[in-house]
Amino acid sequence: MKYVYLSSGLFGAKVLSNLDPKPDLVITQPDRKGGRGLKQIIVTPVKQYCQKNGLIVKGWNPFPDCQMALVADYGVIIPKDLLDRPKYGFFNIHPSLLPKYRGSTPLQSAILNDEKITGVSIIKMDEKVDHGPIVAQEKIAISNSDTYLSLLEKTAHCGALLFAESNRRGLFGPDLAGRLRQQDHSLATYTHKFTKQDGYVPISQLIPYLTPIFKKYNLLHLLPNQAQQPISPKELHSLIRGLSPWPGVWTKAENRVIKIVSNQNSQNIEALEIVIDGKIYL
Repeated sequence: MKYVYLSSGLFGAKVLSNLDPKPDLVITQPDRKGGRGLKQIIVTPVKQYCQKNGLIVKGWNPFPDCQMALVADYGVIIPKDLLDRPKYGFFNIHPSLLPKYRGSTPLQSAILNDEKITGVSIIKMDEKVDHGPIVAQEKIAISNSDTYLSLLEKTAHCGALLFAESNRRGLFGPDLAGRLRQQDHSLATYTHKFTKQDGYVPISQLIPYLTPIFKKYNLLHLLPNQAQQPISPKELHSLIRGLSPWPGVWTKAENRVIKIVSNQNSQNIEALEIVIDGKIYL
């Protein structure tokens, strides 16, 4: 079946790398200026993949004729007038078991909420975000060592395989209507885009974790005299796993930013790696 693929972010690029067959055309967001002084040209991860692998990539105007459109991590709401343009409609690969974790950060949110199971959903898109009826779903276990990036790899691979299997079964063709399953919208939960502040933990809640490593490197003077109820080892472990690589877990001491970048064992408070002024402390 002739189809186009709309995607921009890292999850979408990983899905694309696993898709078989590849789309006839890839649509992604336009290049933008970024970096210090807005002097760099930033291209999407999907465009980078297409350029390396010889796939045709463009913007969506004019929108091409196609039988169906597949979306994953595109980052733009599809206008209503486009949804009916493909013969069989638009379909979205979303890395959660919808209706749970609608929105832009389902993987990070699942880890932060200590979920043991997540998954991938393929839905037929309607006018609302992550709202349409379900074509197919697949569950995926979340291990205690999974990070955002490792879970992204798992769900992207699963999403591509689920699309291939659904396509083989004819779920994107004329017989689709009778096979769709409506979401139970009363069970919907929502995610939000993270900001740098989401990774901040007051240093007064981290004293038990920082004391051993600060003592080792003669940095105890950076710790405050008064401590608050410390964050639990389990919660800290989830924050590090879910918010890496961005925004990361961080705190401040004497106006110095302290990044907590590793905690391999949620029960071992000394298994930390921190970065202060670009220097790593183990």
